[in-house]
Amino acid sequence: MPKDLYVLSHRQAALATVAGQRIYGMVLDHAMHMVSLQLDVMGAYSQFALGQCRSLQAFVDSPACRDFLSKREALIGELSQRLSGDADGMANLQRDLAEEWQRITRENVISFADAAELRNQLDAAD
Repeated sequence: MPKDLYVLSHRQAALATVAGQRIYGMVLDHAMHMVSLQLDVMGAYSQFALGQCRSLQAFVDSPACRDFLSKREALIGELSQRLSGDADGMANLQRDLAEEWQRITRENVISFADAAELRNQLDAAD
């Protein structure tokens, strides 16, 4: 009986640290993806600003003004599509993080419930 309780306590301690390590790794991975998305957004804004500057360099007369506005409209369309895709990616990352967090928590609760049941059985056997 004491040996069973000793083995149980070591197994539960190991499971508790594994869950924490998995959650920590998951949070770090999520942070890496978020930073990557933010860098992509900054790159898209930079490309937009550079495209506008290039268009402004050719701005000399009325046809050039129309050309500038049409290029600007195209750049805004590309930027909005890019940001829409990045927003979808961010929402998916948040959803995946929440689902994984719930799964790990559920597994941890189940393992502790199993341990409590085993302890009750050992106590009842005494």
